[in-house]
Amino acid sequence: MTAIGLALFASLMESIRTVMTEFLLSGIKMQLLENLYWLMPASAVCLLVSGLVIEGPKMYQSGDYERIAEKPHLFLLGAILGFGVTVLSTAVIQATSATSLKVLSLVRNTIPVFYAIWVYKEPITANQLMGYTMSVLSFAAYTYFKTNEAAQKNKAPTQAVSGNQTITLERPGASSSGTIPDK
Repeated sequence: MTAIGLALFASLMESIRTVMTEFLLSGIKMQLLENLYWLMPASAVCLLVSGLVIEGPKMYQSGDYERIAEKPHLFLLGAILGFGVTVLSTAVIQATSATSLKVLSLVRNTIPVFYAIWVYKEPITANQLMGYTMSVLSFAAYTYFKTNEAAQKNKAPTQAVSGNQTITLERPGASSSGTIPDK
């Protein structure tokens, strides 16, 4: 039960982080590196404190903390990759939205599962298959509706008024027409 609670709490915190990042990037118009400059130290402190509280005692008792000194290059590589994921996630939020990042994350998490089922013949229950399939189909639907929404915005005509002349223009690739009222 504790694991489920922690997983739900982590998901909630990730959602809050992505929405707040989107607000900082879009609402306040922070730049990508400026956002990282302010948020990364706070994230690092939160992760360090929670890691020490939750994992620290067990690591100390088993002596696993010595592994860091044995292979520091692997831990440094892990830190660099984690930083890279954070930078790319922030860039995706800036280019699209927090919702798009979350939808992409859901699909990204199902790809290794389908790969393991297909390549390694991993057993899967009907409920698991249904859940992963719904995840992929939801992503497809989201992509379809977002694409249609963008296409509709590009088709919307615009009007310009110049003196006694009204001209209705459509987006590039569409025809344009103009009407000149009688005098």
